[in-house]
This record gives sequence, structure tokens and C-alpha cells, in this order.
Amino acid sequence: MRLKVALVTANAERVPAWAREELAREGIELVARQCRTTEEAVELARDADVLWLFGANRVITPESLSQLLRCAAMMRSGSGTDDLPVEEATRLGIVVVNTPAAIAEAVAEHAIALLFAIVRQTSRLDRVVREGRWGGGGTRVPGLLGGGVLGLVGFGHIGRHVARKLRGFEMRILVSDPAVPAEEMARYGVEPATLEEILPQVDFLSLHCPLIPATRGLIGEAQLRQMKPTAYLVNTTRGGVVDEAALVRALREGWIAGAALDVLEQEPPPPNHPLFALENVVITPHMAASSVRFEQEFWAHSVRALAALARREWPESWVNHGVKPRWPELAGAPASRQAAR
Repeated sequence: MRLKVALVTANAERVPAWAREELAREGIELVARQCRTTEEAVELARDADVLWLFGANRVITPESLSQLLRCAAMMRSGSGTDDLPVEEATRLGIVVVNTPAAIAEAVAEHAIALLFAIVRQTSRLDRVVREGRWGGGGTRVPGLLGGGVLGLVGFGHIGRHVARKLRGFEMRILVSDPAVPAEEMARYGVEPATLEEILPQVDFLSLHCPLIPATRGLIGEAQLRQMKPTAYLVNTTRGGVVDEAALVRALREGWIAGAALDVLEQEPPPPNHPLFALENVVITPHMAASSVRFEQEFWAHSVRALAALARREWPESWVNHGVKPRWPELAGAPASRQAAR
């Protein structure tokens, strides 16, 4: 069955030739344009079966989505779907697909790199050496990862990579994710727990949950005050999961020892952001997913997901698990794969 896909965030020239060829072999017709306005996006996708966004969404709104009467799936290459009208898509029977596996390993490695950077003070020590203060200039290296307690909030593709990669550090790993069964966690050697149980125990807390209404501000003043004053926070998911004002206070007043962040509430941040004045924070510019394989992985996983949709099969990952699909062939989502993120 032929499938028409409208890519509304990039011109056709950006799609690699091999990806276009693979889509054609799957019977997929691709139209692509870097749409600057909602009107342009609606015009391009009006008769498309699948709406495709490669990168941030600036053109699809709940109102425009309702005009796409043929659309049965909306795909965001990558992980985050917080800038998509997921609620409206669910109401309309549009499956919201993402490709978190495309970036999982890179983000996991970046989260671990940030953890090392803040615990071992590598960024700060680099600065003092460049300033001519060999010997650390009084900078204290506060801790070790080995033997500590790591808390993971979210246990999708990225969280599982983090757990697997840190296994050699003989850490106790506690995981909060109500969507993942305890027996699945046991396969990775981690322990299920609630967030409330995790917070007072951890030496390191790493966030890997999606930004949805239920997780916005998930880590706020109450949660930060429950953590040990020697604990560290790592965030590579979305800035909105953390109450930034509360985090600034926590870092200034010593509720926690430090934070390492790849994401902020406002991106790019203002030049006078209060976090910039603090020594116990490391910040990178929302580049955790970047790697030498970034483009290849993004396109490959996107093609795979579109091929599944062309066959009227459920893709590896989708986010609106309560959707009643417009395509009758997709009725009854496979429960064993609903936790994929």
C-alpha cells in the first residue's frame, strides 16, 4: 500500500540519496520542504498519510493538525515530542511516532560525561591550569562514582544505556519508571523504586523521562531538599523537568553538591543567567545527542519507522499509547512494546 510522507522541516536535498532510495523501495512517496509557516506546512501535507518533522517543530499546531484529514501518523525524528500537539493528535487518531533509539547511546554517554565532569571537577580544573595555577589552585575534587548510589528517573532507551555503561563502577542503581515492569528492570540489574524513595538515598540523580504535563517541574524545591547535601543532579532530557529557580537556590545554599545540565528552561539562555555565576554547575548547549553518527542514525531510524508504517505495522516507538488509530490495521497496539521510549 503506497504511503505519502510530508517532511515539513527540511528540503528534499537534505535527505540522503540512500534514504530516498530506501523509502522508494518501500513504496513511500516523499515530499519535502523547509516550511516557514503553518500555512506552508498544511499546504505541503494536506494529502499526506504521514507528517514528518526532522528537528524542532515551529509550524504544526493543534489547529493545523485538524486540517490534515488524511494524516494517520506524525513522526518526530529523535526523542522529544514536547513541542508537538500530542493531545490533539490523540484526539484525532493520529499516532505520534518518535525514534529515541537513534540518539540513545550518545545521550547516555553525554550524561555519564557530565557526571564525571561535575564529580571530578574536570571543567574547573582545566580552567585553573589555563590560568597558571598548577596543582588545582585550591579546587577540591569532592568524590568518586565507584560504590555510590545512582538514581535514574525514566528507564527507556537512554536510561538503560546509562545503567549498562555504569555497571562496571559497582554502583547500586535505583530506577523510577512506572511504565517499566520490575522484571524488566531486573534484567538490567537495577532496583525499582518511587521517586520519593530514591531521592534521600542517591549520590547521583540522572533524569531521562520525557517532558509531559506530569513531569514538568518534577524536580522542584521539595525534591531537591530531600536529596543529600553531597548529591549531584544530571539533566539531559528537557529543562522543564527541573524547577530552575529552585535549582539555583539549591546550588547556592548547599541543598545539593552540584548539577550538570545539557538542557535549560530557556534555550538559548540569557547572558546573565544565575547558573553561570555558580562554580558547582557544569552546562553544555543541548548537544547530548550529537555524535559522528548523529545524522546517519537519525535518518536510518526514521526510514525504519516509516517503512513500518508503510506496512501498516506499529513502529518501534510511539508516545500516545491511548490513541485509537485512524488506520484500522493498527487497532490493538502490541502491549509488549508500549513502554518503548
